[in-house]
Amino acid sequence: MIINTTPMMETANLGCGFWNDSCSLTELQSAVINGATGATSNPVIVLNAVKGDLKTWGPVIQTIARDFPTASEDEIT
Repeated sequence: MIINTTPMMETANLGCGFWNDSCSLTELQSAVINGATGATSNPVIVLNAVKGDLKTWGPVIQTIARDFPTASEDEIT
């Protein structure tokens, strides 16, 4: 059986990690398919992902705000 590999998969097989600098679900899915071994996240990256996909993340944020109205950031994460 022939398994198709991507250049990123080949790089990972040599011991190099391929990290995706996005929290966009679409970009993460593509990165994982192509061999990503991790994803970078920080407040700016997460904010851009949320702003770029409010249809998905808006309801999640509303649910968290409703269910944990007095929780601190540390308590939610």
